[in-house]
Amino acid sequence: MSDAVLVVGAGVAGLRVALEAAKAGASVVLVEREPTLGGSLSGLLAEKGASFDFPDGISLPSFDEVKRQPNIEVLTLSEVTGLAGEPGRFKATIRQQARFVSDACTQCNNCRGVCPVVLPNEYDADLTYRKAIFTPALGSFPATFAIDLAHCLNTPPNYMPCQRCVSVCEPKAISFDVPLQKTFEREVGSVVIAVGGRRTNVTRLARYGYGQHPDVVTGFELERLLAPNGPVGGYVERPSNEETPENALLVLNPEHAEFATSKRATDYAWESSARHALQLVEQDIAHVTVLYADEYSNGKAGNPFLRSATERGVTFMRGDVEKVGAGAQNALTVQFKQSENREAFKQEFDLVVLEHDLLPLEEMPTLAEALRFSLTGEGYIQTIERRGSCVATTADGIYALGAAAGSVTLRRTLADCPAVVQCALGHLRLSVKPVEAAATSATEALGPQREEPLTAVPSTALPADGELLQRVENVLHAIIQLGEKAVGR
Repeated sequence: MSDAVLVVGAGVAGLRVALEAAKAGASVVLVEREPTLGGSLSGLLAEKGASFDFPDGISLPSFDEVKRQPNIEVLTLSEVTGLAGEPGRFKATIRQQARFVSDACTQCNNCRGVCPVVLPNEYDADLTYRKAIFTPALGSFPATFAIDLAHCLNTPPNYMPCQRCVSVCEPKAISFDVPLQKTFEREVGSVVIAVGGRRTNVTRLARYGYGQHPDVVTGFELERLLAPNGPVGGYVERPSNEETPENALLVLNPEHAEFATSKRATDYAWESSARHALQLVEQDIAHVTVLYADEYSNGKAGNPFLRSATERGVTFMRGDVEKVGAGAQNALTVQFKQSENREAFKQEFDLVVLEHDLLPLEEMPTLAEALRFSLTGEGYIQTIERRGSCVATTADGIYALGAAAGSVTLRRTLADCPAVVQCALGHLRLSVKPVEAAATSATEALGPQREEPLTAVPSTALPADGELLQRVENVLHAIIQLGEKAVGR
């Protein structure tokens, strides 16, 4: 049997699973198709202390934790193309695209300065531009630059008209003289799929003024505006004039979705809107309103973000947007109807945010064929409920987490991680001692579980050697500083 877990997807959920499994003693093969880790929340993970907190003790992972964990093998620009064998003895086939930039890269930006290819930066919600040689955002991990061969002027190995980046790279980290891709295998005992989801097609948002006025933005665009490593340094601005908005409207309407069985918004969309509303309030935006089409099925009091948003003065109004247009003094005029009496209203806002939902990845059918699990009619992973919060796929030894199996909240996803990890570890040859406590208080706070709860893998295990050394160094540094101040007196 193998002692390794394969984690597919390195967003917030994948990173948390990888860290918990590694702390329990397992080897982890972490596969991510993008050049860096973190997914849509990479900006929060890159900035220490910039993340939001969950009131019930659930925490976000950090890149520093991953860097310090020797049990995790990080494979970026990679995808799983096949899986053979059985639980405990899987053989995964992985294809990795060339990065063309080695670890000798110092992120000096010389290459980016001379690259002639300018592209919208999809990692910044197209709010900024990037070059064909790039790193998605400040603080990304791995920090090494990558070359987007689809847009680079070079077509190795035979057509190489542009060598600008190579000529200015002092550490000689850039080379096109490498295989375009390589395929290799890893033996693993189990698989966790945490690939996340994709956002609603923005072309469907035209009726809300998107694409017609710069101050109508999507939830993902707001996420990047609020990120410390985003285009405006974490302080929200109106794209039209770079001024701080005095008020904002967050539109929570599932009619944006590319498929919808009802007008009820998902838990994910509700939590995202409440989290964004709280972040706006914390930046002293005077009036923040959330407009929703139908009531939250689980009750606002049960979600800490919704509860906090209500306590902090965020207005929740039930109704439907009919039209968004230009108003006086560069404001936006929003016409909507309240659900209770269908009375029409008009109100001006400085910023309108269209909160998105998460839909299945377009690549999900390819992944399902490679790993031999089934999908639902909507394209999510078809799941089988197991003990606690562990969600199994239709393939034995393969587990699903987060948006890959449906549009669930980030809080629920993180709370489900320990149980999923425990299930994955059950297929390994490791002897992992279970925790004597019940499933975390965070999981209990989410309400009744599916069946009997599993004991959770501890998130506060003893620190790894590197982490312990770092803590000791921090203490010594503090002592030295105190001594210097004393001498100065």
